[in-house]
Amino acid sequence: MPNYFINICRQAFDQLQTRQKILLGFSVPLLLMIIIATVVYFSIGKMVDDAQWVQHSQQVIAGGQELNTLMIDMETGERGFLITGKEPFLESFHAAQQIWDTKIANLKSLVSDNPAQVTRLEKIDQLEKNWLTHAASPEIEMRGRVARLPLMPPTCKKYCLVAKASTS
Repeated sequence: MPNYFINICRQAFDQLQTRQKILLGFSVPLLLMIIIATVVYFSIGKMVDDAQWVQHSQQVIAGGQELNTLMIDMETGERGFLITGKEPFLESFHAAQQIWDTKIANLKSLVSDNPAQVTRLEKIDQLEKNWLTHAASPEIEMRGRVARLPLMPPTCKKYCLVAKASTS
């Protein structure tokens, strides 16, 4: 079968004039080059598009990691203050709290093309706000009150001195 096809092509080529043979000899490689150039052009376009999506995904991942870091900073600052009662521990808490809304808004705009991710971010934002309202802020408030109390109320001092005197 392949020999039959080759024979037909050879007969058709033999019937062509020299000028047509030369034109065919230049046209076929030129046509192949145009086809290859077109394939390469579209392949490069697809690669550029893929690279942009990869960069977009990396930005989204980095934004998510930033939100995670901000939550860790808030939790760490709160925990440090709750344990020690010292205000400097709240600096990281307040700093993270101040930039939270900006970071989450930036990330929402970055994923605005994906409604499922926007919904997840809204849920994360709501969880953070609930944590602040129902856990962190009341705990910090209570610990602040305790930190402002004198170490030993006057009545305790009196009883401690009496107890110490009676054991001596």
